[in-house]
Amino acid sequence: MDKLQQMVIASIKNELLKKNRHDKPSSFWHSVWFHPSEARFLYGDMYVEVGVIEPLISSGVLVFKCIEPHQGEKMLRYVLSPNEQINAQ
Repeated sequence: MDKLQQMVIASIKNELLKKNRHDKPSSFWHSVWFHPSEARFLYGDMYVEVGVIEPLISSGVLVFKCIEPHQGEKMLRYVLSPNEQINAQ
């Protein structure tokens, strides 16, 4: 995993830890979105290169959750896999 991939995963895990502290995690920080009309991924509402996110999906670190509105457009939502979430606790 390269440095940018590690930073994304660490940030997601940190956000998920908020649940353990009774804070509400934000999908802004614990989800990666695929913006179909732009054919790009978003994390923290910033575009992230496909080469950063796609290997995380291919390796099962991130998994597809659903299609839902984000920024007024339907997008594919990816979240940390259950196995990775266990490692975050």
